[in-house]
Amino acid sequence: MRLLKPTVFVVLVLVAITAATLAPLPTQAQDGTELTEFVSGNVRFVYPTELATSITETPIEAVPYDGTTMPLWAANPAYSQYIFEEYPAPEGTYYTPVISLYPTADFETYTEREGDFPWGYGIELDALNALLEEQPDLTPYTELATAGMPDSLELPYLPVANAAQVFRTQAEFIPFDDGWGVRYITYYSQAVNPLRDQDLFYTFQGISNDGSTYVSVQFPILSGLLPTTYPEDFDYEAFANDYMNFLNETVAALNAQDGELFTPTLSTLDSIVLSLSINGTIDYVPLPEATEEASGG
Repeated sequence: MRLLKPTVFVVLVLVAITAATLAPLPTQAQDGTELTEFVSGNVRFVYPTELATSITETPIEAVPYDGTTMPLWAANPAYSQYIFEEYPAPEGTYYTPVISLYPTADFETYTEREGDFPWGYGIELDALNALLEEQPDLTPYTELATAGMPDSLELPYLPVANAAQVFRTQAEFIPFDDGWGVRYITYYSQAVNPLRDQDLFYTFQGISNDGSTYVSVQFPILSGLLPTTYPEDFDYEAFANDYMNFLNETVAALNAQDGELFTPTLSTLDSIVLSLSINGTIDYVPLPEATEEASGG
């Protein structure tokens, strides 16, 4: 599947803004959604005000990986986080609503390429670059739950997770201002666990055009298709015996669901990604009309 390049990506709204100046912006989108534009140094994005009262920018220090005495998932290169405060996250979710920007220069330090299970930051970067270069039909990645199966068709994800990517749904290539990536809804687990709706999350994994920055976006999301709690007399043994059937039925239902029926909607979360600029320019702002929030810049 060959996608249109950002300069001709017709579903986006082209907005010309100089690198040095931000023109005053209205407070609402055309559909009445109240918007805020976050600005900090070269990083800028637009978000619906209902999804956050503010954005907290936090530099995360590197946690060195020595390859012997600590698990790889406990280490990380230095990166920057942009946390969406007071995001309407479902009760019981494990996931922080956040945009994370990783300089890729040190990724090899956090990578294991030898042995039966190569993994780490460099592996995910390589996988994403290969995926974006080929831009294949993503259907094979989203048709079935594949956790623990040989030759699993997983999609790239950072940070390195201490769990398995059980399935992926609603996958699509989308651009941001400085590059491209893939967005999808996924579920991670360490065991055969009953799946709750709040265990799902939306993610975007992208790379800047110059290869210098890896973008990881994560938002809790609800589908409305899964329970949020299970009864005390839940039959775990029966569930475990039918686990793969349950997962694959869930995958089919999630893939078939209209993106506007998720909470927040896929178009709302996509619009944040589409507006993201990390190198000091804004060529695309799909939700262009916003008030301005500035911190750290």
